Amino acid sequence: MAIPSAGYRSGTETVPADVFLPDGLAGPVPGVLVIHGSSGLAAQYKADMISFAEALSKNGIGAVLPHYFVAAKLRADTDGLPLIGQHYETWKTACKDALDFIAADARFDRSRLGVLGFLRTSGARFHRRGADEIASGDGRILRKDPLTP
Repeated sequence: MAIPSAGYRSGTETVPADVFLPDGLAGPVPGVLVIHGSSGLAAQYKADMISFAEALSKNGIGAVLPHYFVAAKLRADTDGLPLIGQHYETWKTACKDALDFIAADARFDRSRLGVLGFLRTSGARFHRRGADEIASGDGRILRKDPLTP
């Protein structure tokens, strides 16, 4: 079930985030940061992002879907592909800040966090590099396995 969030701070911006928690929450649950691809949260992709977050929550895992394009003062549904070079560092920082947001939330088990990223083929380099950089050096992420179709 999605729970509206006031969002989290990244740089000077408040970044909205959709929080999905298992029904009947009993104590801290594992958490997954669900990162959209360079298409942002465009209408044709947002339902897919939400379906993954909902599936996680139905299986006892909390999920957070940050609208991280907002950290660069863009709309969440902006096509970010042509903007990767300009906003990469801001987006990466916003995703790291989202992971900190999850870790600080008592509803999540901060020792059991993960990152799930989506991409379209031409944005693959951004997300492979970005996911690695978001998780590298972070003791909360114990395994980094690429998922490919």
